[in-house]
Formats: sequence, C-alpha cells, structure tokens
Amino acid sequence: RQIIAVWDAGNTYRQGLYSHYKAKRLARESSEVSKKENQKLFSKAKELLATLGIKQVSVPGEEADDVIALLVQKIEGNHHIITVDEDLLQLLNDRVSLKVGHNHFTWELDADRVTSKGTSIRHLVLYKAIVGDASDEYGGVKGLGPKAWEALAAAVGREGLDWMLQAVENNWSDAFMQWA
Repeated sequence: RQIIAVWDAGNTYRQGLYSHYKAKRLARESSEVSKKENQKLFSKAKELLATLGIKQVSVPGEEADDVIALLVQKIEGNHHIITVDEDLLQLLNDRVSLKVGHNHFTWELDADRVTSKGTSIRHLVLYKAIVGDASDEYGGVKGLGPKAWEALAAAVGREGLDWMLQAVENNWSDAFMQWA
C-alpha cells in the first residue's frame, strides 16, 4: 500500500476555462495574514508527512482534485481517497472508493448514495452542469436551480438522468434539441 498526499498548486487551467472560477475565494485568501498563516500551516503539515515517509505531489498551476483524478487514471490497482471535496465523488468506480469527511464525520459512499446536493453521486456531474456550483463560483443553465433539478429528476427518473448524462459525456447535443 502506498499513501500519497496531493496539494493544490494553483488553478490556472480552470481559470483559463472560466475567468470567474473561485474569484471571490481567491480574493478572500489573498490577505497577507491569511497567506502567512496558511504557509506556516502547510509547511508544518508537509514536514510531518515527509517525516512519516508519505509521498507528496503537486503540479504547478493545478488543483489537487485534478491531480488526484489523473493519478487514479494512471496508477493501476485499487484506490482509496480521503477528502473533504465532494467534487471527487465523480471518480467513484469499481477501482476507486472514497471517504468524504466534514466536521469530523466521515461517510463511505457509493454511486447511488445521495450527496449533500440532493442528487445521487452518479448524477453529480450532470447536476453541476445544470445547476452550477456556488463553492467554485460557476453558474449552470440560466433559470435552473436546485428546485428545477428536483422537478427534472422526478419527471424523468433515474433512467432519464442516466440517458442525459450519457448524452453529455458523448457530446450528443442533437439529442437535447428536441427540448429546445
């Protein structure tokens, strides 16, 4: 077994896709006091992990969740991820298990379990594409929010959401034109 700690090292890729990505959060974290406190904290954490012999990885300009996704894709075998970031739920598959911890509570999750967003893990990507993600500061489809998602999910059921997700993943944009 191998433990790898992955660190954020920027988000130039995502900001390149959407310039407002985490803009407010970045402004909050840019105070000199906050920067110094975070640098001290992370320095001590990295020192501890090094002492314990734990490998540490970061990629300049990339967020930890993107690096974790790449590692899971490239390193063979089974993986167990421990995180506080629900965005990583989309990595779940037969080789990847996940624990998401918040406020000292940790849950083991499976693809049909409902997230804090009120949707199943398997449909989280579709949910975020339609509704958006306030924590990452990007919007979804104009005029569609969590209540519209609930109505959509109730109307089409799991099979309909599975079809929509497959259509998005396979770029079947024509399939959506029937509702335009």
